[in-house]
Amino acid sequence: MKTLITLLVASLLLLSCSKEQPYIETIVDGVKIIENTKEGIKKDLTYKIQHIMTVENSDEDTTFVLNFPQHRADLNSDLDDKGNLYVVDNVKSFILKFDKNGKYLSQWGAKGQGPGEFPSSPIDISVVSSTNKVHVFDGSGRLSIFDLDGNFIKFYNISKRAVRAKNFYYTDQGPLFGCEVFEGQWGTNDFKMGTCLYNGTSEYDIKDKIAGDTKPFDMKNVDADDQGLLTAISGENIYIADTSKNKYVIYQYDYSGKRLKEIKKKYAPLRRSKEDMEGIQEALDKVEKNMGGMIEFKEVSNLRSAITQMFIDSKNNLWVTVNESMFKEEGQEFDVFNDQGHFLKTVAVPELAGFKIRAKGKYLIAATPIEQNYSEGGKADVVIKVFELTMD
Repeated sequence: MKTLITLLVASLLLLSCSKEQPYIETIVDGVKIIENTKEGIKKDLTYKIQHIMTVENSDEDTTFVLNFPQHRADLNSDLDDKGNLYVVDNVKSFILKFDKNGKYLSQWGAKGQGPGEFPSSPIDISVVSSTNKVHVFDGSGRLSIFDLDGNFIKFYNISKRAVRAKNFYYTDQGPLFGCEVFEGQWGTNDFKMGTCLYNGTSEYDIKDKIAGDTKPFDMKNVDADDQGLLTAISGENIYIADTSKNKYVIYQYDYSGKRLKEIKKKYAPLRRSKEDMEGIQEALDKVEKNMGGMIEFKEVSNLRSAITQMFIDSKNNLWVTVNESMFKEEGQEFDVFNDQGHFLKTVAVPELAGFKIRAKGKYLIAATPIEQNYSEGGKADVVIKVFELTMD
């Protein structure tokens, strides 16, 4: 009888602990799997977001012009350690520099093949704090390096025959490259493409694939919901989200490509509203028209994407935009996870409504997304805002 009572008490204690700890951790083939429920472990989580600067076009100040990117590029920018903002002008092939108050300072670059010029429009920029260098990727796969004043230093041709680099990240372990990858002959049934993340050498050579894959590509049946590789990278942390619509999973890798964690959260698929579906279809019709009928989109899914963007804050918390909430007036919604993969809380941030987010330490760079430009027929106002985010 005493043994039975002891077992009963132990069972009750385990049940009690499981209610206080709303996640389950297991290890499968060396990968830690964290299964979070909808209950956060830090309901009293608070944050403070402070506006630092806004950069936008003005009829009064014509010393610079922010041009919205062409094609499907995003409006990319980055900060240096002094708070200066560097912005890619994808249209005129310029890099624009602003001080910490948003005052225009200078611009450099041009379309061309020479030193400091861009063979194709620049599409991504990364300011490396440890070296005080500005790295600029253009559409040809060239990585050009400048000092903080725009003086040209060197360039590297990163892309290979079947791999075209488009994004650059500099981590504690070295460079990482986001790349478009191609297989087979363009225009044939066996042609495949996709986005992959590669690590690189100290001389900026593409080395080993960390994550990503290719899949068949049909120009007359393009999936508009394909987000490519959705990443959040900072220091040694590399997170890549599953972009399906019926599950919520984020994978953590190390620099060598080893999978360390699978962060899961209980998720039930949500349907898009009729208004959302009509807006998406209208935007896609405009894209098809602008492309002269060269591409056609497949029927849009009526399910929302579970995850649409991510960033890492200065305390290594992972912020995940959920349920296509970017344009919600009451605020873009984020699930916040700590560096152990435990779900803390869902927060809505009004200041970030309608923006794509890029994090740099304690700062957030919020920029007008490409989706807004399509929805407005190519006439969206270009706005970049910088905020300081602090956590309790």
